[in-house]
Amino acid sequence: MDIAKKQSLAMAQFQAFQTNPPSFWDESTVSQFNVVVSALEEAYERDLSSFLISEAELKPYEDESESTSWVDAGRFPAHKQMSQKRYCDEKLAQRKIDGIVFYFQNLQPMTERPKIGF
Repeated sequence: MDIAKKQSLAMAQFQAFQTNPPSFWDESTVSQFNVVVSALEEAYERDLSSFLISEAELKPYEDESESTSWVDAGRFPAHKQMSQKRYCDEKLAQRKIDGIVFYFQNLQPMTERPKIGF
């Protein structure tokens, strides 16, 4: 596959994440995102590792499936349950996406402003 096709495909995959961000950034979604970032990295021959979502940024969330009314009534001891899956904070993921957009925008040469006057 030639470079232009590789770049076009990688950018299209990234833009799909940008325009239709997932509702939940679970481990599977983060893995898919990291594959897309790696494809961009390879296609454009740029180090984009700072935009990958690391394992350390994945955390379980507090499972709210238990009814608090039961806990409040004293029928269960109050305890936190953590989810089995790990998730990435949605705002962190959005910052990674925005960072990639800004990075590629900054690679574009600045157009010179038209001169006004003398």
